[in-house]
Amino acid sequence: NNQNFTIADGGTLLPASNTSLSSGTYAPTVYSSPYTIGFTAPAPSSPNLAPTAGTATFNQQFDNTNPNGYWSFYVMEPGGGDHGSIGEHCINLTITPPALAITKSHTGSFTQGDASDTYTITVANNGPGSTLGTLTLADTLPSGMSAVSMSETNHTGGGTGSDWTCTASSATCTRTTAMPQGESDTITLTVSVSYSTATGTNAVTNSASVSGGGTSGTQTAHDPTTINVGPGYVLSTSVNPSGAGTVTQNPTNSSGMTAGHYVPGTVVTLTANPVAPYGFSSWSGSADLSSTSSNPTTITMNSATESVTANFVVEYTNVTSSVSMSSTGFTYNKVKKQGTETVTIKNATGATISGPIQLVLSGLASGVTAVNNTGTFNGNPYWTATAGSLAPGASAQVSVTLAYASGSNTSATSTVYSGNLQ
Repeated sequence: NNQNFTIADGGTLLPASNTSLSSGTYAPTVYSSPYTIGFTAPAPSSPNLAPTAGTATFNQQFDNTNPNGYWSFYVMEPGGGDHGSIGEHCINLTITPPALAITKSHTGSFTQGDASDTYTITVANNGPGSTLGTLTLADTLPSGMSAVSMSETNHTGGGTGSDWTCTASSATCTRTTAMPQGESDTITLTVSVSYSTATGTNAVTNSASVSGGGTSGTQTAHDPTTINVGPGYVLSTSVNPSGAGTVTQNPTNSSGMTAGHYVPGTVVTLTANPVAPYGFSSWSGSADLSSTSSNPTTITMNSATESVTANFVVEYTNVTSSVSMSSTGFTYNKVKKQGTETVTIKNATGATISGPIQLVLSGLASGVTAVNNTGTFNGNPYWTATAGSLAPGASAQVSVTLAYASGSNTSATSTVYSGNLQ
């Protein structure tokens, strides 16, 4: 009277004899003697028998079945004489979610600048039972990496091979079909590695997680990845004409790279260094130069290969052999201790000599210095006779003043140049 019985796998077998029972938990039990087990309709006519008459258990009979719907409870009293009633009954269902597993791997190391490195992600259902509902796979890419493509590439133990729908831009995949116990699916993720990706042994870690489908919690796999310094964008420089000068790059390279190789986007300062008698004219080549006329200039490394040429022009020419020179001689001012002479330069050829026309005095004695010179050239003073050209037979005069003590030797070598002296 007023007994509560729980029938569950793992409980004590019901007694074989007509023994008064008390409330408790008992295992499903069937004795084929002294009674013949046979339910009348609508109960199943040939039930699966529990021990000792059979081996059936609740788990065997109902594992992986859909619990939704109507459940019927049948009672048979094979013996006569006794009578009783069942006040109420209930069924407790234990849902054991399937256990998912996820692994993530790659081969070798990646290099900055790579466009198609791959990660392999494997999702497996270790059971019990199939998943129910949507599974979601999400990959967390390290800074500097971007997903190029993502798709299911293999499967074993079930499925169609196209159960996962992936979106590369978000590095995610979903599966809405049930994944049976024992199935394993492979997702291939292709990534690009930018130059902002950290470098070094296991410098970055890529992680992937899977959840949903009626499973418990989120499963995550981590894959440390070694990143090598990339080859960078290459800058090559040249001069025109050959031998007219050199080009200096600052910096010479990005950290960890060979000379002339740079991380994309690096700004490099270029300086043209002319060799006499040449002077800088312009830059040419890359469209990424900040200026083609300024020296120095800069270039932004926006292309895998950048090529720049420094153009030089001859700025001056020695025309001493093409002119005749005459001088008035020095008139000495004792008060100022200076001497002044006028030098006449005449075009002795039949061709025009381009200006400006410059007179250079070299080999001046110690203590003799120029006073009114235009500038210095190779350590020697020079004077501009005329900024214009000299036509055949035309002349230009220049006043030369030197400071020196009375009686000093003022002899020097006179050289005439056409062009701008540096």
